[in-house]
Amino acid sequence: MSNAQHVQHLLEELGPTTPEVGNVSQVAENIWAVGFDPQAIVLLQLDDSREELVVSCGVGRPLGLSREKVFESLLAYNALWRDTGGVRMAVADGEAIQIYSLPVAQLDVDGLRATLLALVDRSRVWRRYLETAEEAPRESFAPTAMRV
Repeated sequence: MSNAQHVQHLLEELGPTTPEVGNVSQVAENIWAVGFDPQAIVLLQLDDSREELVVSCGVGRPLGLSREKVFESLLAYNALWRDTGGVRMAVADGEAIQIYSLPVAQLDVDGLRATLLALVDRSRVWRRYLETAEEAPRESFAPTAMRV
């Protein structure tokens, strides 16, 4: 079974066995989207050359004066890779995004479910942080130690 077939099979199992999942769809070759709610859509991209499934979830757009503070928080969060279990933060097209990579060969439906639910929970924490960053004190820091 190819890596793509393995991921497809896991996603076919995931949807019906996970009440939090609203929908699962393939959006392109080796790319799938798992919808939890309108603000929590997880994108799964298969990197066959590295045999990894790269999972990402948008957490919102930093606005106004909070942008610099949020960007500093994202960079500081990336420096805590030991505490975050390898979750990384990035910005693409102005939106902050969580990113996590999983080895495809060792992946099962329970592990995939646990990872996706953890990322969705953390995306909600990040979303609240972005929403309140404008009025938070300068010393305030983004969510830390959020392992998947």
